[in-house]
Amino acid sequence: MTFTLPRAHVALALGLLIAVLGLPTAAHATDVPPPEVAWPSVTRFNPTLTTYTFTVDDTAASDSGDLYAVWGLERSLIPHQGEFTMTFAEDGWNRIEVERCVAEVCTPTGVTSDLLNVRRSAVVSAHTVEGLSRELTVTAGYSIDLEGSLESGRWWVTTAGGGPEVVSGPLTTNQFQVALPEGTPDGEYLIWAEGIVNTADYGTLVAAPFSTQFTIDRTAATAAVSIPTIFNPAVDGYRDVLRYTVTPNEHMGSVEAQVFGPTGAEWTWPAAMVAGAGETVAFDWDGRSAFNGSLAPEGTYTVRISLLDAAGNTSTINRFVTLDHARLQTRTFRRTVSAAGSTVDKHVGRCSVLRRPSLRGWAGSLGYYSNKRCRAGSAASQVTTVNGLLVPKAFQGKYKTLSISTYGGAARGYPRSGLGFGILRASDDSLVGLRRLGPALGAHSGGSFAASGLVHGKSTTPAVFWAAGTGGGQRYDVKNFTVTLTYTVLA
Repeated sequence: MTFTLPRAHVALALGLLIAVLGLPTAAHATDVPPPEVAWPSVTRFNPTLTTYTFTVDDTAASDSGDLYAVWGLERSLIPHQGEFTMTFAEDGWNRIEVERCVAEVCTPTGVTSDLLNVRRSAVVSAHTVEGLSRELTVTAGYSIDLEGSLESGRWWVTTAGGGPEVVSGPLTTNQFQVALPEGTPDGEYLIWAEGIVNTADYGTLVAAPFSTQFTIDRTAATAAVSIPTIFNPAVDGYRDVLRYTVTPNEHMGSVEAQVFGPTGAEWTWPAAMVAGAGETVAFDWDGRSAFNGSLAPEGTYTVRISLLDAAGNTSTINRFVTLDHARLQTRTFRRTVSAAGSTVDKHVGRCSVLRRPSLRGWAGSLGYYSNKRCRAGSAASQVTTVNGLLVPKAFQGKYKTLSISTYGGAARGYPRSGLGFGILRASDDSLVGLRRLGPALGAHSGGSFAASGLVHGKSTTPAVFWAAGTGGGQRYDVKNFTVTLTYTVLA
């Protein structure tokens, strides 16, 4: 494997080797006096017209190394004694530095020329005053990058991607009008310039074509607007504030929004924001007057969005929203249903009877009589019903509490009998609040529970279901069930 050490490392290694071998050493560049150089007085010139020749007087020993004149990336070997003319391969603004090189190690001598400005050409640049314009006629001007006057020149316009000239003209005044043809599409354009420049220092120079960019934009911006169709300014946690967003398709000087009432009256001050292309900005309105704080009446309101793009094009977007004073409220639904009339399913063991009406004779009642036909201690003794009731639809399915009470008691002659009771979950029909209702005749509470998971079919046909039954020889009469449900409405 090969590699190259930096010059400083090479010099150090060479010095150590010479010291070890006891060889004689050449004098370092830093050990010898610098050369004397007589520089020309000219500092601004065109090397094709002006010769730049300097004189070198180097009194150092012959083994003190070679001298180089360095101009940017250009390095020229110069004599120890005599004249040398620089060719200046590249134009620039720089100094000539003299270096002394010994065994490929070069060290600045500290000798430099004055700051030189070497030029063989000039730059004439045309530019529009309006870098972004919504007019086909734009004001333009030109500038020269050095002191001088324009002998002749021309300007022309092309599309940013190149192509034929769209329009052109002579450079006769420092400011001129560029009139693009009718039908010129929006987009990026280049304005070019070239010419011949007369200067005192550099002579007559040719300015090669040089361009700057400008934009024509005569199309008003558009924007995507996201806004609800209705909002409710009552402070209840639901749609209390109208929030709408605007996403413009280009950079905006401003996005302004204002709300007007059904009669055209202003309800907000104009609110303005700056937005970039594709950037979403949001506006809020709490449904109150920005002028006196009063709550706006119900009705249809206009949200007016005014767009001003960077070129000065304007456009307006109107959106409409209904203000509704409805608010979230809690309602209570209570319904008493007969035991028989609310039954949706049943299981009666072979030894048991589900009697309608019960032996107490209540209309619509049920008698849950276990082991009425025979004696059994298994499923044959069980008698069970599943009961249900349609309930009101809640706003966004927001049900709060559910309780179901049972009116009934132990059948005559069976004073210790009870009734099993539970509410069916909506997710899997398992029982919640499973309990035994006592034998006393009267209303028996089935407990109160969070209703969210107990209402079946919330978004379609909401209903609640519960189960009641007995077994093992117990007998129980049920007259009715009372369902109490609290839920949320928007009204």
